[in-house]
Amino acid sequence: MRRKSFFILNMAGSKLQSVWVLLFLFQTFCFFSCSYNGEIEDSYKTVKLTVYIPEWPPQGEYYENTTFPDLVKWQVSVLGQNLNKSFEIVKNFQKEDAVESFELKVSKNQPVSITIQPITRSFGGADLNFFKPAGAIYPYDLEPQNAVHPLFNNNRNKCLKLSWEQGFGALVMQQLYFSSAQEVFLNEDGTIWEYISYFNWKKLQQLVLEKIDQSKETFFPQDSESPIQDFSKLAFYNPWQIDFQTILEAIAYRKITAGTLSVKSVFSAIIPPETTTAGSTSALGAKNAFGSTNALFANNASPESTNASIDTNALFANNASTVTNASPSPHILSSFIPENPVIQKYNCFTLQKNKKSVFLVENTNLLLLKGSSAKNLSKDYLFLPIQEKRAWLQCE
Repeated sequence: MRRKSFFILNMAGSKLQSVWVLLFLFQTFCFFSCSYNGEIEDSYKTVKLTVYIPEWPPQGEYYENTTFPDLVKWQVSVLGQNLNKSFEIVKNFQKEDAVESFELKVSKNQPVSITIQPITRSFGGADLNFFKPAGAIYPYDLEPQNAVHPLFNNNRNKCLKLSWEQGFGALVMQQLYFSSAQEVFLNEDGTIWEYISYFNWKKLQQLVLEKIDQSKETFFPQDSESPIQDFSKLAFYNPWQIDFQTILEAIAYRKITAGTLSVKSVFSAIIPPETTTAGSTSALGAKNAFGSTNALFANNASPESTNASIDTNALFANNASTVTNASPSPHILSSFIPENPVIQKYNCFTLQKNKKSVFLVENTNLLLLKGSSAKNLSKDYLFLPIQEKRAWLQCE
């Protein structure tokens, strides 16, 4: 009887394993089989796209209590088959009307990724590329013309609206192309664009958007006015906290599932606003922390350049320490735009265990948070350079 019962239990376990295997294969199949593919001859046809730029500062009821720094310009990256270019859209301060759109000619029904990153002006005059880009992927994110902008109903072009929620997926596609072009991931016959065109980018974009919308509903429920009592079990979904290497490998080796898009090891920390400033330390000279002032500037721009911008993604590549441990200022911004209303209303930060997270404080310095839990959290500040009279003030 014991042998028989063990055999039955074993069979049940095998069936359960089979179910999990089938579920995994089904999820992977959805990512690689349900993609949008036109006829082969479509690749020889072209269409004109009207690409709509996000509003700056972000508008709508969701952002009504959140303020953002002034915009200097947009950095745009476009990647598609036989299409790879970058350009800037500079804000005209002489006119109140901002640039709302630009046009592109692309191959019909062939994937095209577009990202756009805001470059903002710090309080001290530095150009900062702190915020994550908005984006979209053609043809998966196409919208009806009247849904994008009611004033452009007569526009005959296809319309694509760049959004903060879709910027992550658009950049994943760009990164996958460059990684595969270097033969890091792709080990099969065929071109990289054949591989990219068979991936279901629309499914990826939808899953990310659903997770973000679910987070918005959790922190700002429409059907309930009762305040949130316990933040310890809540976390705002930020796709930029997913390890890029992990998701690129999952896509390249066809092992991606819905679970790949989950953010691992996150916790929420409530940091009440305090009136204490970040200390009286003068603007940080890069020599004190990084060994070279040029490390603060994108594209190795010189500190004296009036158009130099600070690349916050490169600031902490060497895990450099900062110079002060002060209380946070009242106004703090996340680099992921949709997360900011949660920070402004609840002072709630979604962090990853033992990973450094960077926030912009009062548009004057950067706040670094790192810890294993809300009760074991370190806070440091990094002061941004100050630009005055067309020159950079530096500390010796």
